[in-house]
Amino acid sequence: MEEAQKIFQYLPITPPDDEYIRFLWETFETNYKTEKFQFAFIAYHMLFMCFVYYQIAKLYKVKPEECKDLMIFTGKIQDHIDKHERKISAGEESLLAPLQKFSLENERTIMGLFLTIKCTRTEIKSFKEIVDSRNSVAHSNGNIFYKSKESIDDKIDEIFSCIDTIQLKSTGIIEKAYNTFLLDSSKPEEREFFDDESQIKEIFVHGNYLSLEDVKIAQKWNIAVLSKEIQFKHIKSLSETLLRIYQDE
Repeated sequence: MEEAQKIFQYLPITPPDDEYIRFLWETFETNYKTEKFQFAFIAYHMLFMCFVYYQIAKLYKVKPEECKDLMIFTGKIQDHIDKHERKISAGEESLLAPLQKFSLENERTIMGLFLTIKCTRTEIKSFKEIVDSRNSVAHSNGNIFYKSKESIDDKIDEIFSCIDTIQLKSTGIIEKAYNTFLLDSSKPEEREFFDDESQIKEIFVHGNYLSLEDVKIAQKWNIAVLSKEIQFKHIKSLSETLLRIYQDE
């Protein structure tokens, strides 16, 4: 159970879908404790897909054209995204939560977007196999695949192997998002929040759906590459604030 809870390290610190994510965790926890492991797996798989959708949201935000060029999306989801983004630009709507945006796509199909962060075909196949495992237990076929704690724990380990691969290969996406944020936020009088902490929490962390694991990547990024920027003292201050407010996480 403690091992399974690590998934919260990879989910957004302040997710727009917090109530839903908590609902899934409680469903998993209840079924795990009562040894209804098959249903526990279904709930945990849904948590895994939440992680997938949030990672894709970060990817789509940083590399939208590459995502579109892959032609992974069906017409339905791309039209939905385009229509919503036009409304955001016109000030008619706010940011759409990733689970509402990307869950319209077939779960196996959407895994193909991880090609843009250089996941191999073999790795993507392993992500799809997690989906196939869920499909096997989500039908009334008379089979109970997970009858013991060991069986569900092994499946959770398999899920975390996929999560770790995706997280590692997302490093460049997080670093690019952080670089952009520091440059865009280097003038306190022109940004959304004057104080560093609010700017980081609301614009960088919440605005990019960042997890604690993502924050660790940003904290390790060498801001010296921006040392020639005129506003570097403010960039350095933002970096120091990021280290400070998440130092114990």
